[in-house]
Amino acid sequence: MNINPNNIKTLAVFGCGGTGSHVAAGLARLEKAINELGGKFPRVIICDPDVVEQPNVGRQLFSQDDVGVNKATAMAQRINMAYGLQWEASTSDIKCDLTMVCVDSRKARHRIYKGRTCKDWFIDCGNDSSTGQVVFGGGDIPLPHQTYRKLIDRRHKEAGPSCSLAEALESQELFINQAVATYALQLVWSMFRYGKLNCRGYFINLNGSTQPIKLQ
Repeated sequence: MNINPNNIKTLAVFGCGGTGSHVAAGLARLEKAINELGGKFPRVIICDPDVVEQPNVGRQLFSQDDVGVNKATAMAQRINMAYGLQWEASTSDIKCDLTMVCVDSRKARHRIYKGRTCKDWFIDCGNDSSTGQVVFGGGDIPLPHQTYRKLIDRRHKEAGPSCSLAEALESQELFINQAVATYALQLVWSMFRYGKLNCRGYFINLNGSTQPIKLQ
């Protein structure tokens, strides 16, 4: 599938937790690489209404000093300072040309996808304890939630917030978020570096094999 990266003027990361914080950190490196290669990268907005809590430190890319600070603000400020970029932070959902969905609840996904059409492009990132998925949708490809209805089906039970890092690690492996983020970033890299996608995404399994998702 051919992609014209010049058509992507804005890019949003929705959710700055376990997966989203890793996506944001990798996206900053990716932007610097594309700029060094002479390419243009879109305006980036990090969206998350939540604040950093103590259990987030260690599993998500936040420090002790970030506790009590809005996640989007903390991440954007750190990346701008480290890389000399001008990312923005938002506590509400905004519409962008490419949205990377990294939220951890079906309720939040349902809100994000509501009213969206295939004119909008999405990369949906999600995971369970040791497995995950990265799914692209938009254009001639159905949106992720249209193909995989489970992404927004709130009848499925979801884990509640953890009171500690140790409790969080009882429900999922430490590096599953990082693995999902890496494959999501690979899709973005292919779009901006090569102007195409060779697959629609990936099904990831830390205890088995990772499988690409065919475009058709």
